[in-house]
Amino acid sequence: MIITINKSVVFQNIEDEKVVLNLETSKYHSLNQYGLVIWDLIDKNQPIVFENLIDLIKIDYEIENNLKNDIKDYIDDLHSHGLVAIEDEEKI
Repeated sequence: MIITINKSVVFQNIEDEKVVLNLETSKYHSLNQYGLVIWDLIDKNQPIVFENLIDLIKIDYEIENNLKNDIKDYIDDLHSHGLVAIEDEEKI
């Protein structure tokens, strides 16, 4: 799975969170501190393969198998709101 931030999304840090606006839906989303870590790693390294994202997170955090699944679910949630695009690795 290859992850990129959707081109119709703008975002800004506001205090301890990140506010994300999908210009296509006109909906705002707020990311907490953990979502902010994931978002910033995607932003700085896009396009990024999911396993590479996990490797980058492991540099600063200990990740157990169930947490890896939680991160995958979080990415899927971002995708369902149109905030990130996900492509199959074979297509690239």
